[in-house]
Amino acid sequence: MKSLFLLVLATGELAVSGVAGSWGVENGSLHVTLGANGSLSMLHKASRTNWATLVLRFTSSLGVIVGSEDGNSWAVPYLHYFEGMAMPRRFGYVGGLTTATWPGKFKFAGDYISIDLNERVRAPLWDLVFHDSVVSTWRWEHTSDRYGDPKWWDKHDLLLLIAGNMPIFLVNREHLRNAGERIVQSYKTVSEWNARTGWDELVDHRALNADRSVQESRFSSGWAVTVNFSQDKSYDALKPFSYRIHRWKETSEHEK
Repeated sequence: MKSLFLLVLATGELAVSGVAGSWGVENGSLHVTLGANGSLSMLHKASRTNWATLVLRFTSSLGVIVGSEDGNSWAVPYLHYFEGMAMPRRFGYVGGLTTATWPGKFKFAGDYISIDLNERVRAPLWDLVFHDSVVSTWRWEHTSDRYGDPKWWDKHDLLLLIAGNMPIFLVNREHLRNAGERIVQSYKTVSEWNARTGWDELVDHRALNADRSVQESRFSSGWAVTVNFSQDKSYDALKPFSYRIHRWKETSEHEK
């Protein structure tokens, strides 16, 4: 899939449209459009939200998949995916982690483990509202293949599964040679689950034990996933650090 990072200014519509057509672009990603940085709105008389809405209406007319850095409820009708909304901290930025250091591993700050990778404080509130309308993923530079310890990549996949979120990777040929097999594993674990439930509402999410190490999410098509985040305790025949996909109801409106 050919992708394009889109920076749309007041005079950029024809340029973006021309590039999308001549390059055969299938996917675009808008940056600094929905986030906290208001610098671009200084170029326009309209409010930032009104200006961004005009941008999104235009990009949604291009006939390609369009996503955005960060997310907002008012932008849901115009976009296919939001990057960063799968993280519990708004924008979820880790300083010094850029494409200049990719694909080097990064060291976790304490709050990255205690918040972003901690199932006990996470809840998929955004996806309980918008899962059937827009896809959520992690920030583009915080990809799981950059974790120094493989166990965090495994946990990252489990966190994506429980919320119905998609994985995200930056790749080139050399990186695929080194990490390709594990990336394919994430695809088979997470992306195939996304394909099964991507159009569904996330209708229920619950913790099944007191410490929230075992959680279940139910989707409107009748599919559910139970994840055991514990590294050393089984739960109802579910081994540590594993998951089970199952049916929570046999028929649904989607299947009638």
